Amino acid sequence: SNKHSSFVYVRVRPLLSDIIDDKSNNDDDDDSSNDVELEEEEASILDDLVTETTIIDEANNNNTGVTAMEGPLPISGFNGVFGIDAMNSYVYDESFHPRIRTIMKGGTSSFFCYGYTGAGKTHTTLGYNEDCGVFQLAAKEILNRVVQLNTDKNTEP
Repeated sequence: SNKHSSFVYVRVRPLLSDIIDDKSNNDDDDDSSNDVELEEEEASILDDLVTETTIIDEANNNNTGVTAMEGPLPISGFNGVFGIDAMNSYVYDESFHPRIRTIMKGGTSSFFCYGYTGAGKTHTTLGYNEDCGVFQLAAKEILNRVVQLNTDKNTEP
């Protein structure tokens, strides 16, 4: 019943510690009077970048989308922005999980990431340590549903 054929989300990853260190060192080099150390959650390369998770309210038909970057030239129109605290499981639940029903009915769906080197594409799709990636979460769900369908088929009278 959803009219969209494409869904576009933005994921903002936290800055890596070496970038935070570089930014702190650069701030020290320019003789600024700012002695405050950068905290990971405060560090940002782009001041107007949204770092909190915001997902579009699909029930609100007048919604023009979520803004990923505010300021004089805002970048908006997305289905959602995943902030720096969003785990892969949450990204999966909000962005791709709703497409599994289409797949199970014989349809198709794609999930891909686009961005600069180091932007977090591999982390989002494949995961890291205990934080499973979107591909693994989707595969697990599809395989579990296939097993359930086969079990249901074999138990029918």
